[in-house]
Amino acid sequence: MIAALLHVPSRIPRFPRPHRRGVRRGGGRHRDGGHRRQELPQAERKRIQVETAAHKSRKAKILKLADKTSNIRAIAASPPADWSVKRRIEYVDWAEAVGRELRGVCPWLEAQLGEAVARRGGRLRRMGPGG
Repeated sequence: MIAALLHVPSRIPRFPRPHRRGVRRGGGRHRDGGHRRQELPQAERKRIQVETAAHKSRKAKILKLADKTSNIRAIAASPPADWSVKRRIEYVDWAEAVGRELRGVCPWLEAQLGEAVARRGGRLRRMGPGG
C-alpha cells in the first residue's frame, strides 16, 4: 500500500529482502493479469481493468485507488512529453471509470481520487484537447 501511495514500483531492489517481500507479495498478487494480458491491445487491457475492478480483493482495490490517484496527479504535474492533452484527458476519464468500480472500500481514498479527477481533469479540459 505504501508503494502505491508513494507511486513507487513494487519491485524495489535496493530494499533488504524482509522489507521488500510484503510489498512484492501485495503488489504481485493484485496485478491485472500477467504476461498474457500484456499481449492485448492497450484499449482492451484498459476495458478489462474497468470490468474486473469491482471483483478485486479489498487490498487490491485500495492499491488501485491509490495508484490511479497518484498517476492522475503525476500526469498533471509532469506529463510524459509525448502525451497530448487529449491523451491525458482520456487517461483521467479511464482512471475515474476504474475508480467508480472500486467504491465502498476506502472513502478517504475515493475522495482523493475524486479530487484529483476534478482538479486535474478540469484543468486539462480547460486547456482543450489540442493542447
